[in-house]
Order: sequence, then C-alpha cells, then structure tokens
Amino acid sequence: MAKRDTGGVPRSFGVPGFSLESILEECRDKAPEETAAPETAETEYRPETEGYSSEQADYPAETEYEAEYPDEEEEYPEYEEFDTGEPEYETAPDTAPDGPEETGEPDGRCYEDAPEPEEAAEGEIYDEGFEDDADFYAPPLEAPDEPEVSEEAEKPDEPERKSKKKKSLGNVSRRGRGRAPGPWGKLVGLLAAASIRRANDLSQPDPEPEDVTLEMPPQRAAKHYAAQMPSLRLRFFAAAAVCVLLAWITLSYDFGLPLPGSLGTNARATSLVCLIGMLSVMLIGLDVVTAGVMGLIRGRAGAESMIVLAAIAAAADVIYIAASGDGSHGVTFAVIPAAAVMFALRGAWYSCRAYADSFLALHHAKDAYAVTSEVLPGGKKERILIKSRRSSDGLVRRSEEPSGAEALAMAAFVPMAVGSLALALALSLGAQDMKAFFHLFSLMTALCVSFNWTLSFPILFSRTARHLMMRGSALAGWSGARDVGRSRRLVLTDTDIFPEDAIEITGVRFMDKSRAAQVLGITGSMLDAAGTGLAAPFAELMRRKNAAMQTVEDFSVGEGGAKGMVQGEEVRIGTLAYMHLSGVKIPDKIKEENALYTAVSGELAAVFPLRYRPMASVQRALAALRREHRKPIFAVRDFNLDPLLLQKTFGVSAEGFQFPSSAERYRISGIPASAGSPAAGMMAQDGLDTLVDFAECGTKLHSYGRACAWCCVICATLGAILAVVPAWQGLWTAIGAGRVLLYMLAWIIVPLALRTLLQK
Repeated sequence: MAKRDTGGVPRSFGVPGFSLESILEECRDKAPEETAAPETAETEYRPETEGYSSEQADYPAETEYEAEYPDEEEEYPEYEEFDTGEPEYETAPDTAPDGPEETGEPDGRCYEDAPEPEEAAEGEIYDEGFEDDADFYAPPLEAPDEPEVSEEAEKPDEPERKSKKKKSLGNVSRRGRGRAPGPWGKLVGLLAAASIRRANDLSQPDPEPEDVTLEMPPQRAAKHYAAQMPSLRLRFFAAAAVCVLLAWITLSYDFGLPLPGSLGTNARATSLVCLIGMLSVMLIGLDVVTAGVMGLIRGRAGAESMIVLAAIAAAADVIYIAASGDGSHGVTFAVIPAAAVMFALRGAWYSCRAYADSFLALHHAKDAYAVTSEVLPGGKKERILIKSRRSSDGLVRRSEEPSGAEALAMAAFVPMAVGSLALALALSLGAQDMKAFFHLFSLMTALCVSFNWTLSFPILFSRTARHLMMRGSALAGWSGARDVGRSRRLVLTDTDIFPEDAIEITGVRFMDKSRAAQVLGITGSMLDAAGTGLAAPFAELMRRKNAAMQTVEDFSVGEGGAKGMVQGEEVRIGTLAYMHLSGVKIPDKIKEENALYTAVSGELAAVFPLRYRPMASVQRALAALRREHRKPIFAVRDFNLDPLLLQKTFGVSAEGFQFPSSAERYRISGIPASAGSPAAGMMAQDGLDTLVDFAECGTKLHSYGRACAWCCVICATLGAILAVVPAWQGLWTAIGAGRVLLYMLAWIIVPLALRTLLQK
C-alpha cells in the first residue's frame, strides 16, 4: 500500500495526502485537453460526492482544486491509517538538530523549566534552540575519528542516530572539563600565565613620567581638607576617651590608687586590659597605623612608624607577662603608643584646618603677589625675600610637603630604634635580669614616641595660617616658613614705601609751553621705562593732557636719574643733584627739594614738584623692622627716595637700612622677572605692613617649628638617660608606666607655650 505524504503537515489539519502516481496521472490526463480544447481550461468546480471517482466522472481529468482540497472521508481504503491523536513529524535534514533521545539514564541536564509536551501547541515542535550550558559557553571536544557522512547521504530515518552522537559528544566534553587539574597542571598553568604577562609587559611602551607640576586647584583642595575635619575630630574624641581610661588605670596602678577588682594588684590582668585599650585606639586611628606600616615597607619610616614599633614592643611585653605570669617589673607601657595615636589624630585635624585656611585665601586672592626667596647677587650666597607679580602655581603642592619635625623623625628613626634595642639588651645583661628585656625594650621605644612629632608643627601652623588668612595672605607650609626663615634680608620696592596714591604732583612748569604735551609724553615714557612708582601718577596726568607715549632707546640709569634717546633727542630725568652732575643749568628760583626735572638735548624742559604723603601702616612696619633686627634692602627706583627723605617723612632713623647703588637697585628689584624659585607664600594686599607681617609670621613659624622638633630628640635622649640608673638597680617603680606618661605629657607644654607667642 502506498504511503500518504502530507508534506510535513499533520492529518488533523485536513490536508489531503498525495502520491507520485496521482501526480503523474493528473499531468498525463491534463496535457491533451489543454492542447485540444484550450477553451475548457477553466473547469467548473464540483464537489465530490460519495462514490465519486475521477475515473467515473464525465470530466476528462481530475481538477487541480479537487486534488488540493479533497473531502476528509477518502474512499481509498489503502490510504487510511489509524489516527492516534499525535502529530506526525517529518525529518528535515537542514533544520536544527533534535534534542537527545529520551532514555532511562540521566544526561546531566535539568528540564524543570521546560514545558511539558502536552502544553505545546498542537502541531508545534518544542525546541530550546541551544544545547546544554556546557556546550553553550565552550565548544565541545573533538569527537573520535569516525567516517564523515555528508548531508546528501543522510536519510530521514537517521535523527535518532544523530541525537545519540550529540549526546555522546556532550558527555565527553563535560567529563573533560569537569575533572580538576592536578598540582602539576596548576603549576604549569601559573607559569604559563606569568610568562604571558611578562611578555605583555615587555611589549608595552614605558609609561610616561608623572607630571609633578600638576596640583589640585586651591578651592577644591580647601574643600577636601575641610571635609576631613569632622571625621578627625570625632575619632580624636573617641580615642581620647579610651586613653583617659588607660591613663587612669596606669596612674592608679603606679601610685597605689584604688582600682576595681584585681586591676590594682595583678599586673597580668592590668596589662591585658591596657593591651585591649591600645588595640582599640589603634583601630580608631587606623590611618596613622597604616601610614607607619607603609613607611616601614617603603624605607621612609618616621614618627608614625615609631608609634607602630612602640605598639609592637608593648604587645610583646604583655604577651610575655601573660605567658610567664611575672608582673614584678610593672604594668605595660601600652598607654604611650595609644596616646601618641590620639595626638596624631589631633595634629591631623590642625593640619587640615591650616591647609583649608591657606588654600581658601589663595583661592580668593585676585592679582596677588608671590613672595619668593632668592640669592642676593654678588656671590655672597645670602638669601633675600622679595615679592613680585608672579604666578603662585605650586603653592598647594609645596604646602603639603613634610614638616621639619617629620623630616627629623625620618632621619632619627633608625638610630632611635637601634639604640632602644641595644640599650634594652645592655641593661638586661648588666642587671643580670634577662626577663626584663621585653619590658625595657618597650620602655625605650615608648620614650622615643614623643607626642610633639605629630602635634607641634600642626598646632603652630594652624594659628599662623588663620592669622594670615584674615589679612589675605597664605604661607606654603613648612617649606614656605623655611624659605622665609632663612631669608634675613627683606627687599623693599617703591610701592612698599609710597603706594601710588601716596605721591602727588603738586604743579607743572614747562620752559616752552608750545612743547608741553611733547615734554610730558617724553617724561612719562622715561618713567615707565625706569619702572618707578612715579609712573602711575604721570600716566594719569598724561591722560588728562592728551599726551602720547614715546619709544625710549638706549636707556640707562645713574645716581639720582636716568637718560635715553627719544625721537633722536637725548632726554634726561632725575633730581636736582643729577641735573647738576649732567651739566644742566637750573635757575635758582625753580629749585625744588622734592621735584622731578626733565632736560631735552641738554636744556631744561620741565619741572614737576612732588609731595610724598606718609602712611601710618608704613611707619609701623618700619618700626617693626628695626625691632626685629631685620635688615631691609631699599631696592627703590624712585630718584627722590633716599635715607634723608625717609627719615624726614616717617620720623624713623635710617641707620641700619641698606640703600645700594642705582645699578644694584635695578638688578635686585629685577630678580623676580627671571627667577624660577618656588613661591614661599602669597599676598593679596600690597603694602609694607603686609609684607613685614608675612615675613615675621614665617620666621617665627620656622624658628618655633625647629625648636619643637629638636625637643622630641631631647625628650627621647633625656628619658633614656634618666631610666638607666633605676633599670640598672631594679627600681621598677621609679620607671613605671604612669610616671613615664607624665614625663611625656610634660613636653607638650613647649608647643603650647610657643603658640601663645604667635600672632592671633
């Protein structure tokens, strides 16, 4: 019996089947009618009735519509099959591969989320579209050598064979990937990965060096440090609460004060409690501990590293006391590093406050003056302090450089650590008590942890920065204070003594009134080339008289005046004495004490009487310079400004004030134009009082900072000397932790006392 072919469509859809014999018969019967009678191409459609067949019909052949849409009840019994209600499928070789054949054995995949076969639509084939997860993320392993079968050779009855083949390959790939590599495989993999990374690193170009000139903008830096202050303040109070408890326990144990429980009599229990308190403070000030550890690792150990070393020594002492039960040497010194962390947090708070004030003043300063420290020309290697219109770039980065105390701590760390170890070992051997080694080593390291290492300079700098900020100035931290402190000479210019509004032109007299505008323009051009303080008032006078600037050539200066070529004529300007030295005749009736004379081609052309008004702030600043024994250098370019005028105007003796020659003045005052020294600070306001106040604050900060830094070294050295005799004689009560704590706290009086001497 011929098998019905439904074209891959289930019978339940009502599509009739067809066979090869029916198609050939239809084509054979249909061809003659189309050639013989073309007019009968359109055949009337007649539905089939029961018992009707194409052989008994009056029509010559079966129509196309009858072949495509026959009645469901087919009269041919040989084409009828038992309908089980399940759709029939036809295998298509070019379609996606079928899933694995369902067997009784599990294949390692989960079908919990897949719909049941009966839930799918009738006639649809459920297909997830991908294989199992392992085959999705990685290709399967290569199958064993088998003969390749082309797609043409595949037959419709082969889907089951292909499904089994895929399943076997999937199982092989999963078995290969699921097996963990052995130790040798892991070692080979690590070596291969390391070699690949090394090859990649060698192939990469060298990184560009970091641009150290880049720095954070002042406003952003001020906000950054101001945002850290609340956290530092809170952690300081938390650490202070624990340190107060530790100090009470330590002092009570040493001086026999009552303590709860066995803390007053049992050194072992008291030491364990102190160790817990020290670790709590270390956790609160974790950034301080981290900085100390990183300093040890990087070879730049400083004050924080000494705190970490003292904490390790105290912990070792507690461990020995707890293990041996021997508390005859006294309680541990854990309170010292804990208090050092507390004061380090307080010092960080003062530093953030100082940086925030300095950078805020730097941000608000517009067209400010930069103060720099330069080497005085002449080969004496003497440094001078001078201000100029220069950019203050780099001030933020310089302010963040380590202070003098931090630099000294870095230099003294190794000697103090080695000395503590050697001294503890020597005292233990000398007293023939090796059990006291850990206690003595903890004592010596605790004496090296002076609280002024991290507190002294921040507390002084904070006071100075707040004072300077109120006057619109800023100091570049310790680096700026060092530059100011080393510069004992202060350079003063024209505007420092007489600002622009303090000089007045009281009158003008021209020898030839027809050339008044020309002479006025020539005089103003010469003053502008000289760079004196008279240039500003003369520029205003030229604007009112409509005088134009001229080009000056062959300009040179002399004692009390200057000369140059303007439009082919020799022009001289200066004082009365300079005109006499130049051979210019001055009538007696126009001789003025404070006046500027202009001569063109050897003849007097104009006289400009001047009046210098003294400023009270300048008078106070000059008096302060005399009190501080700071020698100012008057690098002024005003031809009339001399010691006599200074003494007559301000009533201050010019003794000790240096007035170099005119050529030296121009050279000194012209240094900032080409100097490349970094700025020591910034001034937003012009005036001698602002400059003197800046120099005074910087000098005091440098001197007091150095004194506090050396106090830390003296504290450690003197403490070690005082502890030698009691340790040698076994007088452990005299060098107890409570007495050592009081000794360390006493040294904080030094920065607190020096802070009161600074400007408020």
